[in-house]
Amino acid sequence: LKDKDEYNDIQVVLCSQGGDTYSGLAILGLLSQFPDVEVSVYGACMSAAFLVLTAGHLRRAHKQAWGMLHEDSGELSGNTTEMHSQALHMKKTDKQYNLILARGDKELAKQYDIKSINHAYLTADEMLELKLVDEVFE
Repeated sequence: LKDKDEYNDIQVVLCSQGGDTYSGLAILGLLSQFPDVEVSVYGACMSAAFLVLTAGHLRRAHKQAWGMLHEDSGELSGNTTEMHSQALHMKKTDKQYNLILARGDKELAKQYDIKSINHAYLTADEMLELKLVDEVFE
């Protein structure tokens, strides 16, 4: 993807249990530079993989796909002040993540906040209902 002018349509096939939030943000940033990105989920779209899904101008999920939202997680270390700072950063990351998934819709982001606190596993139809995908396909 050296020269984005060489590419008209990009199709991403996604099956991921997630990973590092910052890597997900980097992939989102890269894919967002292209005018027409289609992301199709097969199997799993969990955790940071939702950031990659959000890059799609068209976001699709196979009817057997699963999604999962959760709060930011990690290990805290250092003194009390450092751990408090790290915990605050994790909360900020959660808010940023959910607002990105909601594509700027603050009311929808609040729904994602509630879902992520409860570690929500979502069917493809539930992802559609929550506007995380645009369509479910067979």
